[in-house]
Amino acid sequence: MRDLLIIAGMCAAAIIVGAWLYLYGPTGVPDTDQAAASVEAVVVQEPVIESKDVPFGVLGHGSVAEGVSKRKNYAIYSKQEYEKIWKLSGNTNTMPVVDFKKGYVIAVFAGERPTGGYAISVEKVADTGKERHVTVLVEKPGAGCITSQAVTSPYQIIRVPFSAAVLSHTEVEKEVPCE
Repeated sequence: MRDLLIIAGMCAAAIIVGAWLYLYGPTGVPDTDQAAASVEAVVVQEPVIESKDVPFGVLGHGSVAEGVSKRKNYAIYSKQEYEKIWKLSGNTNTMPVVDFKKGYVIAVFAGERPTGGYAISVEKVADTGKERHVTVLVEKPGAGCITSQAVTSPYQIIRVPFSAAVLSHTEVEKEVPCE
């Protein structure tokens, strides 16, 4: 019985000490105001990467690229590749000269579309740090628009100044209302 009383006394003492530490002792978690202050102090601001627009020139565009049936983007760094892409586009105009020591070519193809009224174009080229970002606009005719019933395959080919930046792109889809 004596052992039972000693164990009960020790348990009661442990409960009292634990309650006192819980209510009045040091805590591992600061109150909400301190927590907010410490989180604010730890937040590291991301460096702001400035975006710089890159000038570009349109070399060719059209609505019927004969050699490309699926949506594709190309970066072309040589005259031989450029000649192949120009032929794929089906453009019958004289191929503009590109100095591949100073720049390169980007070609965007929408792929086959069931009717007229579709278009594709490069809206913007911008350098952000080590990345060259291309914004591609893909247009489609609005519901109920009267369009030609011929299969189309829109494309655009542009020239940009040379950069060692990694290419990335965003595709923006836009429905064009009927006129």
